[in-house]
Amino acid sequence: ELMPFCRAEGIGLIPYSPMGRGYLCGRARRHPKTGSERFRSDDYAQKLFGRPSDEAVLDAVETVAKARGVAAAQISLAWTLGRAGVHSPVFGATKPEHVDVAVSALSIRLEGEEIRLIENAYTARPIGGAG
Repeated sequence: ELMPFCRAEGIGLIPYSPMGRGYLCGRARRHPKTGSERFRSDDYAQKLFGRPSDEAVLDAVETVAKARGVAAAQISLAWTLGRAGVHSPVFGATKPEHVDVAVSALSIRLEGEEIRLIENAYTARPIGGAG
């Protein structure tokens, strides 16, 4: 309900970590031998992600990326940028080329079926800290 409220009130949204701490950048980045230093050292991300629905979202993102011939990170950012009210997602680049990939996502407009594929894979997380 927060996003519709923000849109109705003209409040801009600045999503944090649209690539899920690198999780949605693709399986190669999470492989023990080829994975990034962040993946190897960020045990918090490893605790946050890995549910079956997280894997399903990554599958969908990678499917769209492969069909378009682009990186999974570009599709993750393009999806985020395509949400009404989103103005500037915050992402953590650890290499200069990550910025180039992010900027290139600005030119990607996902189609209806691509959006549905990604969104249908998602399952909302339980509210944390309640009770």
